[in-house]
Parts: sequence; C-alpha cells; structure tokens
Amino acid sequence: MSLITGALRNLAKDTRYLPDDQLVEIEGLDELAGVDAGDRVFVRAAASVTGSILVTADGRLCSALRAAGIDVRYGFRPMTPSDALRYVETG
Repeated sequence: MSLITGALRNLAKDTRYLPDDQLVEIEGLDELAGVDAGDRVFVRAAASVTGSILVTADGRLCSALRAAGIDVRYGFRPMTPSDALRYVETG
C-alpha cells in the first residue's frame, strides 16, 4: 500500500484522470473469460493511454489480456505488483 500511496503522491509522474466518455471501447472485452466486470473499467483506462501499466495481482486477468492480444493492440502492459516493482527499480 505504501508503494501505491507514494505513486499517487508523486506529482512529477504523468497522471491522468479520464472520464468514462474518454475510455476506449474494447470489442469483446465483456465476454472475455478472466476479465471480471469490475476489471473492465481499469482495462479500458489502461488501453486509453498508450504506454500505461495496469498493475494487478490477478494473474488470470493478465493472462487473459495477453492471450487476447489486447495489451499489444492498445499499447499497455499488464503487470503483477512484483513485476511492476522490478520495472520501477530497473527503469
């Protein structure tokens, strides 16, 4: 939690708040196995900002997004918290 809090407090980071009408629609997302209804808005937000990182402890979600090619098609990276931490530490 301290990592999340620190990231939210770091105003030097590129932070964006997107209203619902600016989130991309992802065809087939609602039917994709492994993507729960509560995850969809976060996936759409990540897909709306090229180069973003979707950090989730839900390995099934990461696998589903990669298997469907959604991460590549929309230019974002789904990562587990440990992978995201390694990514931040190594640049």
